[in-house]
Amino acid sequence: MTGRRRLARALAAVLGGAVIAASALPAAPASAAARIIAGATVQASGWPSIAHVEARYNVNGTNFLSNCGGTVIAPHWIVTAAHCTYGGANPLPAASMTVVTGRLDLTQTGEGQTIAVDDIVRHPDYASNQLGMDVALLHLAAATIAPPLEVAVPDATYVSPLDVPNTAGWGWTQAGTPGSGSTTLNEAYMPLRANADCTAALTPFGTFDPSNMLCAGVSGVATTTCHGDSGGPLIVYADNGTARRPVLWGITSWGSPRCNDGVTAFARVTAFAAFLAPAVAEPPLPPAPAPEPAPSAPAPAPVPFAPASLPVPQLATASSFAGDTSAPRLTELRVPPSVAVRDGLPVRAITVRLYASEPAALRITLQRGSDGARRTLHGTYRAHVGAGDGHVTLPRALWRLRAGAYRLRIEATDAAGNGRAVVASLRARRAR
Repeated sequence: MTGRRRLARALAAVLGGAVIAASALPAAPASAAARIIAGATVQASGWPSIAHVEARYNVNGTNFLSNCGGTVIAPHWIVTAAHCTYGGANPLPAASMTVVTGRLDLTQTGEGQTIAVDDIVRHPDYASNQLGMDVALLHLAAATIAPPLEVAVPDATYVSPLDVPNTAGWGWTQAGTPGSGSTTLNEAYMPLRANADCTAALTPFGTFDPSNMLCAGVSGVATTTCHGDSGGPLIVYADNGTARRPVLWGITSWGSPRCNDGVTAFARVTAFAAFLAPAVAEPPLPPAPAPEPAPSAPAPAPVPFAPASLPVPQLATASSFAGDTSAPRLTELRVPPSVAVRDGLPVRAITVRLYASEPAALRITLQRGSDGARRTLHGTYRAHVGAGDGHVTLPRALWRLRAGAYRLRIEATDAAGNGRAVVASLRARRAR
């Protein structure tokens, strides 16, 4: 275990393996320190898509509070670092995590939204004892009204203007000082670096893998992210020549153990385009309805000899419509009758084809066993489909399989919250 992960273990050894790069300390009120390390306090309305991620858990009788950052990428989805979803070496349950959006000062509890997490989707190749593939999605139990941030895509061109803040968080504000996290959001500019620079700067702390990592910052410079900033955003800008729009480029991951070197490694967002695609595809929230106009004033009393053709003002009357109570229908459901399995993984990805009566969010789980003792396997896949023919390709590493009979359970939920579930049989066989 390397980099900031090793430091977190030393600082909280009572955990027997501490939260990595997140700020994990015994539960207590947060410090009121005012700066990210060598950063600046964010002004009102800055970073509208950033989220504060909290996890509360107990290890050996001690309660811990872990703090991370995250980014809204869809009404029900937050992207963060996978290590933020662990307590020590153990994956945390979704029920232990909450997300706060729309609040720059965490002490202002009347602002923004505090939303429970009802599902965690970790990258299937992430391992808690390694540095790579450090990305996870948090599914919110209720939609956030915070605007989603655009996610960078491969082969697009972006810019990172000099000295324009490109990262932010509520993390430690003094290098190597546990408990120095901030209650106010702070921001900083960290210059993007070439892969060769990243390898040279980060080799003393861990292995930099350019296939799924990038880095920013300058060695020997104090300005940097630190513990508690994990999972937060690194942004670039799409520039059309007349306007810029921010784009999520990296996810704060790891770096110098004591945060006293200015270079930080970030998960490279473009490397996870397929993993993030189902969340990014979630339709945006419909615009808030316009406020009802104020009722017109009552018509004045008729004036003698007024022309009979003058219109008489009428008070507006409210209309009401029956809510949507129809659940989406999934028909023409097709899955492979059998899949070949080698070393616990399908040889080919499983593709589900179906016809949907309306746009819907899908929750796909795999179950094994008899109806009387059916067991849901670890790992839930979420996707979205539009009305009409659609297909969903499941990651090969989503479930560990052995030869035998299974069934896929597919739950479809429309925008009004109406749900329906269908099942399909699936048999796993050993690959020859």
